[in-house]
Amino acid sequence: MPWNNGLTQLQYELADLYFREENIRRVAVEAGISPAVLDIDGAALTAWYNVLREAANREKVATIVEIAKAEFPTRQAVLTRALAQHENGVGAWEAALAEFNRLLATYFTQIIGGVIVAVVTA
Repeated sequence: MPWNNGLTQLQYELADLYFREENIRRVAVEAGISPAVLDIDGAALTAWYNVLREAANREKVATIVEIAKAEFPTRQAVLTRALAQHENGVGAWEAALAEFNRLLATYFTQIIGGVIVAVVTA
C-alpha cells in the first residue's frame, strides 16, 4: 500500500511517543519486523517513516498501533483514527499523484536539457 495520510499521522504520533532509538527498535521487532531490515538511525520522524514503510509492506502497521495503544491508553483514539485512515487509503491518491508529478518534472527537465544540448551542438 502506498504512503498515505494515515501513515503520516501515525509517523508523527509514534515519533512523539517513541523518540528513543531503542524504543523504536523494540516496538518494531515486537510487531514482527526483523531487526535486519530496520533503518532507524537519525531523528525519530525519519526512523518512524522507515519503520512504517517496512511495516506497511509486511502488513504490520496494525500490530504496531496495537502495541502503542496498549502502552499509551490515553492516545488510543488518535492512533485508532490514524490506522483507519491508513487502512482506508485516505490520501493515497494524493500521494501517488505527487510522486507522478515529481517523476514527470524530473523527466521533463532531462528531456528539455537534452533538447537544449542538441540545439546548441547542432
